[in-house]
Amino acid sequence: MRLTWKTMFLDDKISAAEDLSFYRRLESGLVEARDLVGTGKVRLAELSFFNWWTFSIFFGTLFANTILLYVQDNVGWSVGYGLTTVGLAISILIFLVGTPFYRHKVPTGSPFTSMSRVLVATIRKWMIPVPSDPKELYELDMAEYAKKQKYRIDSTPSLRLVFLQQFFLTKKAQMNSNLDKSDLIQLT
Repeated sequence: MRLTWKTMFLDDKISAAEDLSFYRRLESGLVEARDLVGTGKVRLAELSFFNWWTFSIFFGTLFANTILLYVQDNVGWSVGYGLTTVGLAISILIFLVGTPFYRHKVPTGSPFTSMSRVLVATIRKWMIPVPSDPKELYELDMAEYAKKQKYRIDSTPSLRLVFLQQFFLTKKAQMNSNLDKSDLIQLT
């Protein structure tokens, strides 16, 4: 337990990135849960999965910071590492046994093609002014989202990638310029 308190509160050498890595790991599941698309029993199964996933992350952190450290301090490092190794082996076994039951989405096309398409279109639209209201960026009509059983995710401001909003210009801005309509892509 002495090691835990020293690491958590006294050690100045922990970087901000290491400090935030736990929260980023936790947030990634919650962000993915927001994009659920199923209905009925499928949606309940998806919600149940993310509930158990979040519970497992919290329980694993609690187990590692209490029981595992107690064992390492009072019983021995070899037993502590042995418990960790057994836990990892069990998680890999569960993953391998469950693989046939997972949904597999076959990738279509190259991710580099779509990324390069975004960058090329952004460069071509560089001089067109971006609307100040993010709701004016190009989106599909709500009827299109309903037909695809999806919903629109509103844009949030990002200081790092604001220049990429050129790619998602409005129909009005597109028509006022000399660009192709093929360059018009929805934001979400």
